[in-house]
Amino acid sequence: PVVGAAAADDRAVTFQVRHSLMALPEDGYQPRPHNPGCGLYAQQFSNDSVPLGTSRLQAYTVRHRLQPKVDPTRSVTSVGVRRLTHDGRPLLTPVRPIVYYLDRRCPSPIREALMEGASWWEAAFEAAGWYQAFRVELMPEDMDPLDARYNVIEWTHRTTRSWSYGQPLVDPRTGEILRGYVVLGSGRGRQDYILAEAVLGRGADLTGDPILEAVLARLRQLAAHEVGHTLGLAHNFAASVANRSSA
Repeated sequence: PVVGAAAADDRAVTFQVRHSLMALPEDGYQPRPHNPGCGLYAQQFSNDSVPLGTSRLQAYTVRHRLQPKVDPTRSVTSVGVRRLTHDGRPLLTPVRPIVYYLDRRCPSPIREALMEGASWWEAAFEAAGWYQAFRVELMPEDMDPLDARYNVIEWTHRTTRSWSYGQPLVDPRTGEILRGYVVLGSGRGRQDYILAEAVLGRGADLTGDPILEAVLARLRQLAAHEVGHTLGLAHNFAASVANRSSA
């Protein structure tokens, strides 16, 4: 029934399936034991070699492998000239920055809003001490969004509620993020228009700039939110830190 609601004729449907096999990365990544208070996802595993009286359930923090460039002539970490954090620390330049590719099928002005919102993370990495560690680019025309080598923000259509999600692909041995995959439903902007109708009343002028700007602002937030999940960040519920209620 779902296919029939979207296809011209649901008796003849063609679809493509892609399977990607990824080689796990080489050694050199240092796993970080997980602290539940950090707000990041955990890669859990059972370690049966621990001493009696110690929990077998252990976890590493899910995160990217960001390694600073090293100046071979001085054997010191490379830093940008006059590039300092807000508190005066030198910014580190990564060997391999984190690059996301935005699906070019997004129509304008939604495309620009998603690009801007996802790019907010560049400032977050800079505040953490990294220079040009994160950027968002428009997906090349010949790139397959399902190619597991790339971090992707994909634009898709659904007949159901236009939900979105972001999911990191993680090395199960270490918690290292190998790929970020974001899926954004194209109906989200329409949902925001429906909310505006509920507030203003059906028949109101919903084509003015204030409504459009509100929709685009929501899409900027959505892009930043879902990319944040692919960077390892969990939902920040108020109860997560309130009164040790989960202890």
